Order: sequence, then structure tokens, then C-alpha cells
Amino acid sequence: MKKPLVEFRQVEKKYFMDGVTVKALREVSFQIFPAEIVTIVGPSGSGKSTLLHLLGLLDKPTRGEIFFNGKATSRFDDYRLARFRNQTIGFVFQQFNLLPRTSVLENVLLPVWYHPSLEFSSATKKARELLKEFGLGERLNHFPNQLSGGEQQRTAIARALICDPQIILADEPTGNLDSKTGQEIIKLLLQLNKKWGKTLVIVTHDNQLAQVGDHRLYLKDGKIIKEKRK
Repeated sequence: MKKPLVEFRQVEKKYFMDGVTVKALREVSFQIFPAEIVTIVGPSGSGKSTLLHLLGLLDKPTRGEIFFNGKATSRFDDYRLARFRNQTIGFVFQQFNLLPRTSVLENVLLPVWYHPSLEFSSATKKARELLKEFGLGERLNHFPNQLSGGEQQRTAIARALICDPQIILADEPTGNLDSKTGQEIIKLLLQLNKKWGKTLVIVTHDNQLAQVGDHRLYLKDGKIIKEKRK
């Protein structure tokens, strides 16, 4: 039987602000299997971003447990969490999150500095190959402000791939792009899954992007109100 890559078991997340308790997630349970495309949809304030932060091990649940490859992440100390995140998870953001005074090639290579076993010259060769494949072979020494939005997002996707993660998390990856460029980014994300076998989790308001998933989670008021698999 196929084992899940990720499992949430009765996960809750509460925030305490000005003496008020905000329940961002309520008893959320689901599984993600290797090479799935998972889309997470729901209205603003439904808990999508909180869920993605927990999935990316950028935050810890108030209650419940998150498992990666069968291992309970609550047992990881901060150092192990950071190493695991760097080696296992790639991130793609709506705002691209590229360093403005750093070249395209250097932005892609940033995660390599924190990886304990990647050899830098090999990673540089891989980064150049990825950027060429993504249509950025002539942009290696350009800075983010010299790129279009689509070029910045393709750079960010190359950065997410550079450490060969098992799973890539994308937070509204087409949100800052026009419709034509958004279509190109959707195709590229699908390529990560089909060509490289990456598990994808995509938070989106884009109805077209939401349809690409093998597995869809609908959130409302911090709960999964519907779960659908193809």
C-alpha cells in the first residue's frame, strides 16, 4: 500500500492577539501522497496560508501532529527542522521573494549555501541548466528589477528545485501575473510534476489552476469542508 509523504492528524492552530484567541485551523486531517498535485482553495480568511505555513514547517501546530515520511515533526528540534525544510521542501511565493541586489543565478543558488551535502560547482551547473530550460539562459547575471513578473517567477521556481526537494509548496503562484503569463507558469508547475515527479501543493484563488490538482482541499473557517480526489 502506498504510504503518504505528508499526513496531518487533527491539526489545530490558534493565535492569541490582544487577548483574543483566533482559531485559524480546526481539527484538520488529510494525507498527501508522493507525486500528487494538491490544490487548496477557499475564501480569504479560511486558513489556507496557515495550512501552507504548517505544511512548510514554518510554524508549529497548537494541537495535533504533522508527519513527513512517517516521522512526527513535533520531535524535531529547530536545527533539524531547518535542515529538513531545506532538503525536503521547495517554496514558490506570490511575491517571488527574490533578493533585489542578487543576480538571477545567485538567487537560484541561495538554498545551496544551507544544504549540508550539495557540492557548489555541481549545483551551479544544475542552476544554469534549469535557467536555460526555463528560458532564462541569457538572464543569469540580470537582477530581479530587470526581469518581467513571469521571469521572476520562473527564477523562483528554479530556486525551489535546486536542492531537489520531495515537495514544492506554491502560494498563489499566478496571483501577481497577467492571464497569459499565469498560463505559462501553470504549465511550468505541471512540468515539475510530470517531468521531475515532484509533489505539488498549490494555494490558489485561480479557478483554472485549482482544476489541475489530483487532490483538492476546500477550506472554510479553518476546516476542510470538502476533499476531492480524481
